[in-house]
Amino acid sequence: MISSKLKYIPSCSLLGWESNEHVVQLPYHTILDVVKRVLVNVEVYFCGSIRGGRDDRPRYEAIVKHMQAAGCAVLTEHIARVTVTGEEAKDGMTDVEIYEKDMAWLRESECVVAEVTTPSLGVGYELGQAEAMGKPVLLLFMRSQDGKRLSAMLSGNKSFEVCEYAALPEALGRVDRFLARPCR
Repeated sequence: MISSKLKYIPSCSLLGWESNEHVVQLPYHTILDVVKRVLVNVEVYFCGSIRGGRDDRPRYEAIVKHMQAAGCAVLTEHIARVTVTGEEAKDGMTDVEIYEKDMAWLRESECVVAEVTTPSLGVGYELGQAEAMGKPVLLLFMRSQDGKRLSAMLSGNKSFEVCEYAALPEALGRVDRFLARPCR
């Protein structure tokens, strides 16, 4: 049996994997990436506007794919699809069925990530429900040149973690930090 342990080497910002047979040293960020992908596997409820407007859909897609690449199960990955409203119609889902399915996913999730740049009554409702359920919530809001601001009902709520970002990589980094914390 091989015994092994993970050890941080501060002088060179490396993490070493040490066993009785050999020592492997890798850059700190590489080890963290591996650990994150193996351990995170968080069930995430992703929120984004559907009926309120689809202008931010490409950002939704990038965020959802990023979370999935990090090992997360995004229960509401369909929010990022181009055809999401058409899929609901094709599946013959009523508004009641959509509501019940979404609330079941919200209850099942460990945390919520919401892109809230495009205002949406549905997203606002989901966030209120998530707060009532005690779910950790990250709000992503893209700063705009025209001075559009996030609703005070969201930005002033201390239950929510808010990330106002200028570019998508900034938002994705914040998502990583949010998901790296225990959501349970």
